[in-house]
Amino acid sequence: MKTTIILLSLVGIATLAAATPLACTSSCVIDAATTGYSTAVFDVKAGTPLVWRSTDIGHIQQDGVTGSGGCLSVPVSGGADSAPVVLTLAGGQLLGSVDSAPAEPCANAQALPDGSFALPYFCRIHATMRGTLVVSP
Repeated sequence: MKTTIILLSLVGIATLAAATPLACTSSCVIDAATTGYSTAVFDVKAGTPLVWRSTDIGHIQQDGVTGSGGCLSVPVSGGADSAPVVLTLAGGQLLGSVDSAPAEPCANAQALPDGSFALPYFCRIHATMRGTLVVSP
């Protein structure tokens, strides 16, 4: 319940009211289309491989940080899957690794009271495409 309340303030009440969070504890796929992501809030267990699947044209998923400090920049071609992303928790922070690259700290991840982190992201090409990953231990 606490996580839901905090997410309401992070993502916005209107967005969450229309979204049903999906949970994933094994390999996960999020569909991406110019109309948006398959779900606005996606719950994923730390260490679980995650990919975005384009159902139309190309997209670039990115966390809310541009330049340094970002942990997530994942291009995907139209009709294809992105490289796998693994989000982990270490030292009280969220880290992201794209396609087995060294993990980078997620500077805009927000710690939640239950020990999980919320990571807002968007499509760099289509600014109206927005989502949040909730990464749990």
